[in-house]
Amino acid sequence: MANTNFLTPEEVAQWLKVGYWEVRTWLQKGQLRGYKLPDGDWRIKPENVETMLELSTKVDTGEKDKEVKDEV
Repeated sequence: MANTNFLTPEEVAQWLKVGYWEVRTWLQKGQLRGYKLPDGDWRIKPENVETMLELSTKVDTGEKDKEVKDEV
């Protein structure tokens, strides 16, 4: 994890134009992968935010279902 820029939940919320508590909910539910620090704060890799967005886009557009059907 060296040389990695981590984001705070506040920074992710500003980036995605959502509320801070929305980001916290995603973290707690495992929808957004992050690292919980001993003091209870969270840190998130920018790549994890991008992955969550890609997956949510595939689900919203039905691409995920199409990919699964194509593989069967």
